[in-house]
Parts: sequence; structure tokens; C-alpha cells
Amino acid sequence: MDKVKFKESIDKVYEIDQKETSIGILEEKTVHSVLKFYYGNTIENQEIKIDRFHADVKVDNTIYEIQTRQFYKLEKKLIQFDRLHYKTYVVYPVNYIKWIKYLNDDFSYSPRKKSPKKGSIYNIMPELYSLRSFLKIYWVSFIIPLLEVEEIKLRNTKGKNNTNKVDRFPINIIDEVIIETKDDLKVFLPDSLPDEFTSKDLVKCAKINIKLAQLTLLMLSEFKLIEKVGCLNRCYLYKKII
Repeated sequence: MDKVKFKESIDKVYEIDQKETSIGILEEKTVHSVLKFYYGNTIENQEIKIDRFHADVKVDNTIYEIQTRQFYKLEKKLIQFDRLHYKTYVVYPVNYIKWIKYLNDDFSYSPRKKSPKKGSIYNIMPELYSLRSFLKIYWVSFIIPLLEVEEIKLRNTKGKNNTNKVDRFPINIIDEVIIETKDDLKVFLPDSLPDEFTSKDLVKCAKINIKLAQLTLLMLSEFKLIEKVGCLNRCYLYKKII
């Protein structure tokens, strides 16, 4: 993680933004654009054609694909990159801290407020689970940059929804989690978990919902990082495999 480089990437996107449009909105979402500079350094390393696919970023023999949903759509592309001997990282940005402010009709902004919702590395789990085989077979890894972002909303007086999201603008990078091997999945096991635990314990320690906790335990079981040791109050009881 490089906070200085991340700030420089933000500046590069805003510099292009000012040249291309007067309203501050790029064709791509801003978070995506900033991350392409953060991992690719220059615009020449972005949107590179490789065989019949395009890579978001290519630096030497390394590719970065920035994706926030539907990881399964990357399967053919990732397999081809692997066949061509590229190391590929799938980048999944998480809005770890989010500020919200509204754009008024006169183009002024309301004071920003901090969202009570906090992003988590566990947000990636449903998508990561869909590509779990790639951790076993292919030369594919995953990066989770935890970002501080500012979300701009446009007030809308029509219809049931009174606001429309314009874009999210990254402010800072808080942390960066890299998953390259099955052992890196241990990051999803909080230190505060007891020696033997259930999905409800994971809910409490990780501050996630029960469905996400159950999926996480299913993933960790498949990679033999935890094992079932019994039942407690109609819940499976697990322990870590050391």
C-alpha cells in the first residue's frame, strides 16, 4: 500500500477530468479510474488488448482487473491470461469509510456527513467464492483495497427515491489486503474468535450478517483452514486447522 501514490493517482484523474468535461464526471466511475492509475502508473498501461480480451491494466507481465461484481464473467479472460503466462490480480475495491454530500439545484454542496455503514473485507466473499477454483489452479490472486470515499448524491424531488447517486470519489486508501494463497484466507478468521466457534460467533466478531458468515465458513472449510468438530445449539461448531 502506498498512500502517496494513491493521492498522486487521484490528482492524475482529476487533471484528465478537467480537460475532458466541465461537470466533473468521467465516462468511467472515478474509483475505477483512480485504481487504474494506482496499479498502472501511466495511461499507456491501461486498456491493453491481449489476444481477444482487454486488460484494465498491464504492467510488464502483470495484469490488474478491477471488478466490483459478477466475478464469474471474468472466467474466460482469466483462463486466457493464465495460458499466456500473465500473473493476474482481480482488484475488488471496498468503500471502507464513506462520506455523503448532496449536490443542490444551484450546484452548491451540502455539508458532508459520515455514513454509519462501514465496508468490510467480507464484502468480497460472494464474488470470491464464485472464483475459488482460481486460487487452486490458476495464476490468479485478489486485492482488496479499503478506501475512504466521498459519495455525491443528486437531490430528486420526483418519485419515491429522493436522491440519485452521481459518483463516488476516492479520498484515501486505508489498507490493502492481498490474497494469493489459501493461507491468506486466514484474514477472514478474526483473532477474537474463540478456539471453537459457530457462524454466530463469526457474525459477532466480524460484524457481518449470518448469510455472509455461513458462506465464509463454507469457503474456509473447502480450503481446509477450519474443520467441523461438532454442534452447539443447532449450529455447526468449528475450529481452526493449524
